[in-house]
Amino acid sequence: MLKYKIHIFILYFIIITAFAYIGASWLPQSKAKNKNTITASDNGNFFWDIYPELVIPNTGKTVEEQLNIVDINNNKISIKKLSSKQPLLVFRYSQYDCHLCINQVLNKLQTFFAGSEHHVCMIIDGMNPRDFRIKYKDLGLKIQPYFIEEQNLGLSLENKNLPFLFVLSPDPLRVDKIFIPFKEYPHQTDAYLKNVKSILND
Repeated sequence: MLKYKIHIFILYFIIITAFAYIGASWLPQSKAKNKNTITASDNGNFFWDIYPELVIPNTGKTVEEQLNIVDINNNKISIKKLSSKQPLLVFRYSQYDCHLCINQVLNKLQTFFAGSEHHVCMIIDGMNPRDFRIKYKDLGLKIQPYFIEEQNLGLSLENKNLPFLFVLSPDPLRVDKIFIPFKEYPHQTDAYLKNVKSILND
């Protein structure tokens, strides 16, 4: 009888230990999953919170054509020259924005516009051409970067820690089709780039 009780005790101990192990290994994954879900949901709500004040007022807004920017060779040019003949997709970001978000968009731009990089450019603040070359030397970027030294484009979306994309249309020089990419929603960025590419290729 004693031997039987010992066997039952051992069996219970093994079962409890197994459940404890499974619970311990499952719980962090569950918490991480919930955390990611909350982050994605929060970003979705955040987008709709800023949409009325930061996206709508900038749609169709004209840009000062004589605004000077700097190319990768430190030459000053007017922004008008970027989009003098056809619309151009612009990735506007700051050196101080989310690096993971920026890198995700850069990788997608290189994929979607491989062979047609002339349809895209980057406009960056907080960084000079030398810093850019050092930071992205291993990425093999073919998309042209341009740098703002002092004055922004005049958009309220700028310097809000929100990298964003838009189409710069000529005559008059204006901002269209604004999109704020979130790394938690990569498929939305894919859909935006696919649609914009079809427009630029028309």
